[in-house]
Amino acid sequence: MSYSSLWVIDNNYNGEELYEYKNSWLLSPVVFDVLYEKYLPEEIFNKAMGYKKNFISESMFDRTLPNRLNDKINDSTIRQDRAIWELVNQQIFFTKDKKFVSEALVNFLKANRKFAQDLNKDIFARFNKVSEEILSIDQQEYPCFVFKNTSVDDAVLTWFEKYDGKNDEYIKCSLTEVEERICDFVVIENNEIKGWVNNLKYFNK
Repeated sequence: MSYSSLWVIDNNYNGEELYEYKNSWLLSPVVFDVLYEKYLPEEIFNKAMGYKKNFISESMFDRTLPNRLNDKINDSTIRQDRAIWELVNQQIFFTKDKKFVSEALVNFLKANRKFAQDLNKDIFARFNKVSEEILSIDQQEYPCFVFKNTSVDDAVLTWFEKYDGKNDEYIKCSLTEVEERICDFVVIENNEIKGWVNNLKYFNK
């Protein structure tokens, strides 16, 4: 079974997996579907077939869907929606903002109760657990963190390792060594998302 994980980034911008969560379907896919229904309600229901679409499956056929939903959410003033959307899009948060992100996770399902009526207790437990463990991150040791959605792909993992052709193996590396745009740092001020800084700009590349 796939798992999700909470990664932390140290002062040298090396990353490591801090916590692992069995069954990756208990958080990120839930967020995707809740926000899909909330911000694009006219699209989520297949009236002809009588069922509600799934964001992950639908985005495989409609490559414009993630960007269209992203635009809608970025125009929103609802803090928890914006914060958790960034979390499940595997963007990097500064640990100084961990309380903001932690509270957003706890409040997300409560605030979106209308779209989360059929969710089981395991899902609520997962949101609470990740919230608690984000809050536990040591800011001095790890100034940044990122949530990795699933073990099925190598996203996030590839930020912190590179291939050593001489020895035919992957070795650890710092995010500072990456020469392409792969992620954004989320800029938060006064409990509001103010923007993003991509990794190249952040490291002055």
